[in-house]
Amino acid sequence: MIGQNSSYPLLLEQRVSKLSANIILPQPQSGLFSFRLIRLPKEGVETVVDLYSHGSRFFLKLSRILHSLRSLDEFSQEKTTVSQATQIPVEVSYGDCDIEEPLVREIRRGTPFDLNSNLSGGHSDSHYFVFYTDSHDCIAKGISNPFELKQCELWTRLITYSYGVEQLPPRRFYQRAALASS
Repeated sequence: MIGQNSSYPLLLEQRVSKLSANIILPQPQSGLFSFRLIRLPKEGVETVVDLYSHGSRFFLKLSRILHSLRSLDEFSQEKTTVSQATQIPVEVSYGDCDIEEPLVREIRRGTPFDLNSNLSGGHSDSHYFVFYTDSHDCIAKGISNPFELKQCELWTRLITYSYGVEQLPPRRFYQRAALASS
């Protein structure tokens, strides 16, 4: 598990989690799963990929933060007076997912339990977080710059597959702007 930490990547992850769609957790001992991957690239859209099972079906929920929280932080540091809240637009898309989807196969294989944490405190690094439960056990892991590190093949596969699965649901649901403390 990720320990108590107040590093920049964890603070950014907490802010993104508050803005994203609610996570759906399975009933204990049900044999169902819930997987959340949070992508916080140094450039690009901060995205939360939620994949969960319900019966024999798999569902996908994507939350895209349409205004970079990093740029909001940089802007706040430049200003002498900072407003208490800023509106952040968030897009939430829903859809179902096929059992043969590579990300579903990887999750059902138990890959999230084999991930290693290697989180740096850098503001300019790309950070990724995984939360996973199979209704029996759960894990929370984080990593920074996995594409630059050795021994990160599992992280690389999950992240890469998440970009593919992101293309499945139609981009038609838009959540009204949420408030985020700056």
